Order: sequence, then structure tokens, then C-alpha cells
Amino acid sequence: MPPTTSVYCIVRGILIVPQNNPNPQVILPMLWLSEVLLQQYEITSFEQLKTVIAARAAQGEMFFRMDVKPPYGDTPANWEDQLESAFTSGQRR
Repeated sequence: MPPTTSVYCIVRGILIVPQNNPNPQVILPMLWLSEVLLQQYEITSFEQLKTVIAARAAQGEMFFRMDVKPPYGDTPANWEDQLESAFTSGQRR
């Protein structure tokens, strides 16, 4: 039997696992920063955003993609690192 390669596809924020996967029905959702900003429009600061991102990770989100820069005046230059850290620390809760 020839070796198989796995090809993954992300469609509208959902990671689709290939058919040759032992469990091909697994679909893992991805958390997009733009969706958080639209859903949580009451957020007014970068610090609040970090708290929301950590909470979403604690609720079971597995993947996080930063597709836009947060629009807050207190957004630091290293905002991507800080949001990734907040997401990772939220997953550990």
C-alpha cells in the first residue's frame, strides 16, 4: 500500500480533516480575531480583548487566527504576540 499524505483545508474558518484520516468526520473550528471583534463589539480596549480571547480559549477553542489588527488606541506594537499568549494561557485553564 503506498504511503498517504494528509492534506488539510480551511474553509470559512473551519479546518477540514481529509478522508484518509481515521476519523474523517472531525471538523475543528477556528477562532478568527475579526469574528471576535464583530461579536464582542462592546470591547473598548486591548486589555479587554486579551481577556475575551483567553476566555474563548478556556471554553475549548483550539485554533486562533489573527486576520486584522485590533482597532484600539492602546494596541501595542507586539499585539500579535500578546494575543497568542493570551490564547495559549486560556487553553491551559
